[in-house]
Amino acid sequence: ILLLHTPFANITYKTQRILWSIAQWLLLLLSIFLLSDTSDTKIKKKIIWITGLLIIASSYFWRLHIDKGQIYILFVFLITLSFWTLKKKNNYILSGFILGLTASFRPPVILMGIPFLIKRKWKFIISGIFGIVLSFIISLFIAPLTIWSSYFKSMEFHEKFHLLIIQPTFSFYNKYVVDGIKNAIFAANLPQEDSSIQDLIRFFFDIKIKAFALEILLIITILLLT
Repeated sequence: ILLLHTPFANITYKTQRILWSIAQWLLLLLSIFLLSDTSDTKIKKKIIWITGLLIIASSYFWRLHIDKGQIYILFVFLITLSFWTLKKKNNYILSGFILGLTASFRPPVILMGIPFLIKRKWKFIISGIFGIVLSFIISLFIAPLTIWSSYFKSMEFHEKFHLLIIQPTFSFYNKYVVDGIKNAIFAANLPQEDSSIQDLIRFFFDIKIKAFALEILLIITILLLT
């Protein structure tokens, strides 16, 4: 994951935020497109686009995802790409490899391979294992075993923290940097910056539009385009 952030390391933080925000929106739109492309009827395609744009893209979760520069949408895209490769191309090898690569980033994704194991889809399982192993081997050239040891110690700390074995206090948040965020007690609050579609329309066109009206316009646009 750190390797994916490397291209942004030598540019200003503001530029990083803009580029990564654009990348997040592209990944979301590509995920919706690939998922809709696997549907066999127009009505299903429309439902997927409406759900993606009006429920997911309009949610507070997506706003926080954009504002905090999260990477979860990349995993969503990879899972969707794996599904699309299997459904449209009937390619078990490539689909399994992509899902295995995703599981190397987010281990819980490996659970998605259980149905293929039950159905004895060995091409999918073997290519998935190969994707996990290959990703791990590549990571050793970037992060030696000492880094992995530090990572697991950090995860052990987080486990104790979430199980309340370590009690959080206000001084705890101020004395330490948790996951790169100072004063993490405020990290879950909604961001002050507005990255909504309404704000972009106001900024570029000087037009104030209510969320309900924007949703209606998006629904009409989707119905006309599809």
